[in-house]
Amino acid sequence: MILLMAVSLLTSCVASAPAVVAGPPRPYYDSYYRVAPRPYYRPARVVVRPAPVIVRPRPVIVRPAPRYYHARPYRGHIRY
Repeated sequence: MILLMAVSLLTSCVASAPAVVAGPPRPYYDSYYRVAPRPYYRPARVVVRPAPVIVRPRPVIVRPAPRYYHARPYRGHIRY
């Protein structure tokens, strides 16, 4: 019984699959309908351009500004 069920499942899967017949390639006919060797088209040369180089600007080091002549000296409070 189990063998019969397994065989029926297997045959149903095979029957549902599309039949792909892999035979010899079809002959090539030229413009005069004569059998001729198939022309080989060499693939086009692909020119690969290099990616653009992204140049990042150099970091600017900002030094602290000098004390201005009108600045008040530090007298114990927090300066902002």
